[in-house]
Amino acid sequence: MRWKAPSGGYISEHSPAPTPSRAVYGFVMYLISYSSLFLYLTWAFVPDSALQWAGLDFLPQKYWAVAIPVYLSVLFFSFVFVIYPCLGMISTPVINDIRHVTDRHSVYSSGSHLEGSVPSSYDEHPTKVLEYLKLQERYK
Repeated sequence: MRWKAPSGGYISEHSPAPTPSRAVYGFVMYLISYSSLFLYLTWAFVPDSALQWAGLDFLPQKYWAVAIPVYLSVLFFSFVFVIYPCLGMISTPVINDIRHVTDRHSVYSSGSHLEGSVPSSYDEHPTKVLEYLKLQERYK
């Protein structure tokens, strides 16, 4: 599906640009969300006797008007404060792993460069840094 852009060209179907169908879907979702909120608040705050008088005697108990949002918020916060940090700790390498100081984008020196030229920029290998630090400690 292609829509004509205001500039005269065509908008691709997978473009994030606004299209008439997206506007309709957005408006329908807006109406559905506000209608659902209104129905939920009506069910939660109107007394049972008034709902039964209106013929709505098949609704769940009022307990669920409070319990479902509480359960959802507990689920959300347990994910944010427990599960998500645990996933981060599981994917983190151990403290003495070489991946803390180097990665696949590291560029190491080949050891050879033209005499008199400026050597190319490269990363120093962590083992060479450790050897240098051990030598410094030895001569103190």
